Amino acid sequence: MNPAKEASGDKSEYFVLSSPGDREVILAGIGSNLTLAPDSSRDMERVFLDTFDHRLYRNGQLLSKEGERYVLRSSGTEMDLSSPYSDTDGRPRFWQDFPDGPFREALRQVIDIRALVPQVSIRSAATRHNVVNEDEKTVVHLAFEEIEVAENGSGKVTVHLLEAAPVRGYADEFDDIIRRLAGMGIERADGNIFSIALGAVGKTAGDYSSKVTVRLEPDMPSGDALKMILGSLLETMRKNEEGIIKDIDTEFLHDFRVAVRRTRSALTLIRGIFPESVKEEFKTEFAAIGRKSNELRDLDIYLLRRERYTEMLPPALRPGLGPLYDIIAREREEAHEGFVSELASGSYRRSIEAWGKFLNEPAGAEDELPDSGAPVIDLAKKRIRKRYRKAVKLGKDLDESSPDRDFHTLRIECKKLRYYLEFFESLFPADEIKAAIRHLKQLQDNLGDYNDMHVQQERLKGYISKMDPAAEEGRDSIAAAGGLISELYLKQKELRAEFHARFEEFSGDDMKALFEKLFSGN
Repeated sequence: MNPAKEASGDKSEYFVLSSPGDREVILAGIGSNLTLAPDSSRDMERVFLDTFDHRLYRNGQLLSKEGERYVLRSSGTEMDLSSPYSDTDGRPRFWQDFPDGPFREALRQVIDIRALVPQVSIRSAATRHNVVNEDEKTVVHLAFEEIEVAENGSGKVTVHLLEAAPVRGYADEFDDIIRRLAGMGIERADGNIFSIALGAVGKTAGDYSSKVTVRLEPDMPSGDALKMILGSLLETMRKNEEGIIKDIDTEFLHDFRVAVRRTRSALTLIRGIFPESVKEEFKTEFAAIGRKSNELRDLDIYLLRRERYTEMLPPALRPGLGPLYDIIAREREEAHEGFVSELASGSYRRSIEAWGKFLNEPAGAEDELPDSGAPVIDLAKKRIRKRYRKAVKLGKDLDESSPDRDFHTLRIECKKLRYYLEFFESLFPADEIKAAIRHLKQLQDNLGDYNDMHVQQERLKGYISKMDPAAEEGRDSIAAAGGLISELYLKQKELRAEFHARFEEFSGDDMKALFEKLFSGN
């Protein structure tokens, strides 16, 4: 069963009919011991919405706009929530745009900071029948549905669908009907109405992931494996460009930047496999792309944490954050315009196209070095082992007097180790490598938050210099910024105190033994 469908508890089975004429054949073929009773007909228009990465679908939920209301269905928890929303209010983008209540809370828990995006719209005409047994009990519901599917106003595709829905207490009868339909040669569809509609316009529900999802084999030549990994990262960058340009939500830029950083890390693996000139050229290109997005990402983080930062301040200081956030919002708008211009620039397009050409063209003799044909498992073990040892050494050198930059250096090393583990995850036992990643992530969270506290304090100091202390509003904002700097400093001290416990776990005997077991042997 489709995983998302299984998670939702959706027990219906869907069949795609080749033509409307199949309906009469099916009705006639249901059998002699069961009869059909016409129930009702209905016409509907629905727009299905989800996040770019289909968080609702993956969580077994469907969100649709039906008339003047939004409906959130989750049959796994028997939850069917709706919320009124008038078109005059504009299209809701985030969970905060809906009225307070269970509907809004259910959305918040799943989509978090991602925006809702219309995915596909359907106009359907359905006729329902109840299948009844000899006791005149309804045992199965059948719905013949003709749906017109359109994506973003594009041309429509018509699909003839049959949904068979079970009735509680009549599982055997449901299975019997499914067998009869399959026996008639009717094409069974995997998924639900959302995934079937997306499939009709050439898309696959739940197919986006910001993670590296390549499947490697241990004996695969290292050169081929690295091109697969780097190709996957390039695809992630490209998929997120449009969302950045349209400013749909901040996760498009986040995923784009992570793909850029992973690419830079993967480029450090190509020594002895591809020419150094390739590494140097593209490492410089991707470093520049990442650097040009730094300002926008830093400002995004500030805006995303507005509620948290407000709560950190005493109530008397909170109003002073308003003018400060007005400045941040304006700077963010300018930073977004700047990075959109970068994505549209000839230099960016040429870099991406040249990189894609290198990854997709068959390697010539001049492009590959002797290690290119070596098994990727050897490359993975050697490089991961080296990264782990370096991270442990850096961490052991840290003490109470170490400057922030030394913690930042360890943070960067841990990121590189994490990326290596994720690149080669498919080569190792899933439970064990996931355990290694999980322990590393706990240390990374500590180091990442610590670095964020440092960066944000420095930025706030810069804002203070822009305020007019002679004006009342300026004084309030200076006081709020000063209060926030104090709170961030205290939080940074807490994180520093927590670091050693996190690092002890990461560098302890259990983790050493795990890394030795997984990555020794070549």
